Amino acid sequence: MVLYNILKQPLIDHVMKLFNIWRHNPENLGDTASSPFRYIFNNHSVKYLDYGDAIRLPEGEEPVVVGGSGLIHGQLWFDVLKRLASHKRKKILWGIGHNVHDHDSKASIRYPDWILQYDLIGLRDWLAIEERPSQYYWVPDASCLHHAFAIERKAHHDIVVYEHLHHPLELNIPLPRKFTNTTSVEEALDFISSGRLVLTNTYHGAYWATLLNRPCIILRPFSSKFYKLKWPQPIAYDINDWRRLTAEIRTYPNSLDEAIDATMSFALEVQKLIER
Repeated sequence: MVLYNILKQPLIDHVMKLFNIWRHNPENLGDTASSPFRYIFNNHSVKYLDYGDAIRLPEGEEPVVVGGSGLIHGQLWFDVLKRLASHKRKKILWGIGHNVHDHDSKASIRYPDWILQYDLIGLRDWLAIEERPSQYYWVPDASCLHHAFAIERKAHHDIVVYEHLHHPLELNIPLPRKFTNTTSVEEALDFISSGRLVLTNTYHGAYWATLLNRPCIILRPFSSKFYKLKWPQPIAYDINDWRRLTAEIRTYPNSLDEAIDATMSFALEVQKLIER
């Protein structure tokens, strides 16, 4: 797989200062890898703010891009995003998603009304786009643009386990395992792709396995973020039920191309907005 040549070139010719508010979490590689400015718009003067520091966003006209990661999560994050929505500057949500913990899988997932105050709304949740196709863009996590996806890898384990640092899995069988806080993106992709089947309870474990064309099973989902995937994967609510679900596993060979296409299309919309 050869990623777009456009990734090697800045999309916008002039230098513009803007702010990127994201979740910088050293204990969660997926959060750290989710900022689109790790991959494109390299000629911008980007000021990064963790979502907890967003209150320090100075007054001004510089655009603000929020994302990626599962930022629709808890009252604190809601308050931050709602406060930003009231700013007069250009405001963009890029690849954020619903992430309410302990969410009933049968309950509806709703988005707050203030989300519509943003000028561009790019959500990584697929069903949200189906619900409001004229208001939301489907924008997958920007880590799909990481150069490490261009590497062809072979599997040499039957099963690997990629698990969340704060939600360790109680599996009673010896399998290769890795936590979300211990690797670079390159190392994570090497590990995930080493399995012919990936067992995971992390969003990025399922997302990256899909982009790497590896089947996966989501174990004991603890958040709403697992229920709106563009490429659904089997879910084992009982951790010991994963063996039965192997009959339902599948891959999505076009997923990486689809993710890149959607991300770059949204990047062009962002370009048009901030140059307007």
